[in-house]
This record gives sequence, C-alpha cells and structure tokens, in this order.
Amino acid sequence: MFVTPSQHVGFGPLDQVYAALRGGALLVGVAYIFLVKPEAETGNDVPIAFAVFAAYGAILYAAGLSWVKDPQGKGRFYALLGACDLAFVVVLIHLTGGEASPFYRALYLWVAMPAFYFGFRTGTLASAAAFIVFMAIYDGDTHNAWDFLVKAGGLLLHGPVIGFLIERDRGLQRRIAELESRAEPL
Repeated sequence: MFVTPSQHVGFGPLDQVYAALRGGALLVGVAYIFLVKPEAETGNDVPIAFAVFAAYGAILYAAGLSWVKDPQGKGRFYALLGACDLAFVVVLIHLTGGEASPFYRALYLWVAMPAFYFGFRTGTLASAAAFIVFMAIYDGDTHNAWDFLVKAGGLLLHGPVIGFLIERDRGLQRRIAELESRAEPL
C-alpha cells in the first residue's frame, strides 16, 4: 500500500532524501567559500552563515527525531525546518550580493521542498513567499522585463506545479492500492 510522506511514521526514505539535500547544500556552501573570493565586508560572514546552517540543521534533526514518529509531528517538523531554511536563504542572499547573489536560485529548491512534501496549497504559499523575497532583492533598473518575467514566473509557477503533480501522483497511487486490495487473488 502507498503511504504519503505525512502518513509515514519514522525516518523514512523521503526523510533521508531531505537530509541528503541538506548535506548537499552544505557542500555547496563549503565549495562557495573555497572557490569564490568573498568581498571584504562579507568575507567572514558566509562561512559563519553556513556554520549556523549546519548547527541549526543538526539541532533540529536531533530534536525532530522524536517528532517524526507521529504523522502530525512530522508535518510540524518540516514546517519549522522550512521556515528556518527560508530565513537562512534570505540571510545568505543578503550576505552574497542581494540580487547578484548566486544563492537566489536556492529559492527554487526551497519552494520545491514544501511543495513536494505538503502538496499544492503549501507549494503555492511557498511560491508566494519566495516571490516576496525575490521582489525585495530585485533591482528593476538593472534588468529588462523578460529577465523579471522568467525569474518571477519561475518562482510563482514552481510550487503550484510541483504540488499539483505530487498530489495527482499520490492520488493515483492510493487508487491503485485500493483497487489491488479489492482484487480477487488468481
């Protein structure tokens, strides 16, 4: 039988993927620190930001292991983790040049995570939040309208599309499991 992420109790495969993505984000941060010569005013801030990311991630995962045993607790855990991650992305974008920051693209990954876990409604809300962050850093004087439409449109469509597709897939898998449970053995 198919189990949605919110119904899965314990630290399952989807949780392992999320943890691996967090590890990948940390590796990207370390690579950025070593490969990009930071500006003088942010030189020490980026390594500190990624150290904070690693620390709060480890603390939340350690504390959240008890939450993942309960489906409702698991949802709260990922909502808290998502809020902390958005705050981290905003700080990181600010530290690495605002609109010129290569980390504004992290908003796309951030939107995908809650959309995949929670579905269409939360994916839409995540897209709106990411769009607000993007609008706060976007400098319309330095870019043309097409640049804005591509970036903003991508953020606004990303969450609802992923959320819709994942809800449709989960619904189809539930229906298949239901039909298989009713089928008579051969």
